[in-house]
Amino acid sequence: MMGKSFKFSIKNQNKMKPLIITIIACITTLSLHAQCNYDYQSSMQDVDTYTSSAIRYFKKALKEKETDKTKKLIGQATVQIEDAKYSATLAQSYSSDCSCPEGREYATNVYNSLFDSGTKANRAYKTEHADSIPIYLKKAMKIAETTQNLISDGLFVCD
Repeated sequence: MMGKSFKFSIKNQNKMKPLIITIIACITTLSLHAQCNYDYQSSMQDVDTYTSSAIRYFKKALKEKETDKTKKLIGQATVQIEDAKYSATLAQSYSSDCSCPEGREYATNVYNSLFDSGTKANRAYKTEHADSIPIYLKKAMKIAETTQNLISDGLFVCD
């Protein structure tokens, strides 16, 4: 009796192996997809955080009266914009990994918008004309604020 039971058990195990492998493969795929989406969303949230910080620096710079201090604040805002652009690049990569073209499109548009904001901020920083600084700063800040709306719209597209 013990022998029959043992053979029966081995036969059942052999039949169950494909099912078990299929289940493990499905769980792994779902887990990787969930991680991928999490990485995309996390990167987009980082973009939002850096962009918010840049906007705060822009606002402080607009209130500052001394040109040297203004330029220092613009420099700090620019660093935040660069960090946001890096995070947007990560979001582009993660959305590609997730097979989420809509997320890639949002991340690309966010990156391009941040690039434009950074360009305006650099112009404000490099200008020799103190009266031009607020003009460029306001443009940089407006673009950054618009970027935040874009980030919000694209945050959950890879669900």
